[in-house]
Formats: sequence, structure tokens, C-alpha cells
Amino acid sequence: MTTLLQRIKRNVSADSINRQKDGTIIFRRGYFYRHGITPEVFRDKITSSLKSLGIDHTVVDYGDHWTPFNGGASLSRSSHFYVRVAVQLVKVGEQF
Repeated sequence: MTTLLQRIKRNVSADSINRQKDGTIIFRRGYFYRHGITPEVFRDKITSSLKSLGIDHTVVDYGDHWTPFNGGASLSRSSHFYVRVAVQLVKVGEQF
């Protein structure tokens, strides 16, 4: 049996997908150049991907974390768009 987080990781396009201690899921997409992409565009892509999987969710936070380039820095310490969602577990026995 696959968990909900495993299903999300297989079907949603993001550079990083992690579950936080508070139960929310954070999606990150790193960038060096934005090429016209905005945090709203990334939020909409994540939202439509989760809807296509039939996952009920609420966007808790989204935005743009900009930082000067630092070679070798992790994604969370580099420039990235992020979307934090709270997922409603609908099926009985569904797990993260």
C-alpha cells in the first residue's frame, strides 16, 4: 500500500516535496532565473496537480524565497518558489 505522500511525490512536479512536523506538505521549485514564472504560477500548478489526483487540500502559504547565489547551497537555502498545503485525509486508514 502506498502512502499519500508517496503518491504525491510520484505525480506532482517539484524539486522538493517534504512533510513538515505540523502535518503540512511543502513543495519547492528552485531557480536561478525566473523566466517569467511567479509564485502564483507555481501555486496554480501544484493545486491543479493535487486536484487531478483527487486530493482535497488547502493552500496555507506560498511565495518566493530569494537569496543571493551561493554555490553548493541546499534548495531550502537557495532561491526557490514554495507552496505549503494542508491535506485533508478523506479515506479511512489513509496515511502520510
